[in-house]
Amino acid sequence: QFGCVRTDTIEITPGILPVVNLGPDEIICGTEPLVLGPGGNGASYLWSTGETTPSIVANFPGTYILTITSFTDCMVSDTIEVVESNLSVELGPDLFLCEGESLTLDAGMTADLYLWSTGANTQTIDVTVGGTFIVEVMDSIGCVLSDTVDVTLQPVEAPNFNISGDTTIFEPLTFSADQGSSPPDAYIWDFGDGITANTQTATHTYQSFGMFNVCLTTIRNGCEATTCAMIEV
Repeated sequence: QFGCVRTDTIEITPGILPVVNLGPDEIICGTEPLVLGPGGNGASYLWSTGETTPSIVANFPGTYILTITSFTDCMVSDTIEVVESNLSVELGPDLFLCEGESLTLDAGMTADLYLWSTGANTQTIDVTVGGTFIVEVMDSIGCVLSDTVDVTLQPVEAPNFNISGDTTIFEPLTFSADQGSSPPDAYIWDFGDGITANTQTATHTYQSFGMFNVCLTTIRNGCEATTCAMIEV
């Protein structure tokens, strides 16, 4: 009001606005770690979890916010939602399949969609041949998991045996099994009169006369094969 004039100046320069983009919402799927970020470039990072690294591992479902500050102190934030899937799949260890038999592979009940390497789209499949079997499963929120199992087809070799001796009652008979292409893991004799044995060669004496169905079962790698023969005492 007295006519005095004073002047001051300030320079305003445009700050560098950082770019932040965490992408679409994510799913915690299976046991694989879910890594969030890096969502952009900046001088510093601050997550809603308190972490200050460009990337973090999301171990739990929820809302994650990343704020990036540029070298000119401009701040930009982005938010991402993380949901957790209950999807799981476990075909178990590799398997042996006895020739002529079948086994069932089960991908579990947590999926909404199934796709096997055989083309089947059911929870379970029956396998009668050897090979590598892969299943891919998906749930309603888009989680996708897969598992693989190898099935080895185990040939089954029918045993052969010989009977020597006198087939008269009270006289000992000798039962001898051939080893075949390889020695079996076990021999199981059934002499048809309630008596059994578990050696390659066995001696047995019948205490009554009649017709008896003698059977030999061998076990190789968990697979059983049986051969029977009728004898008259």
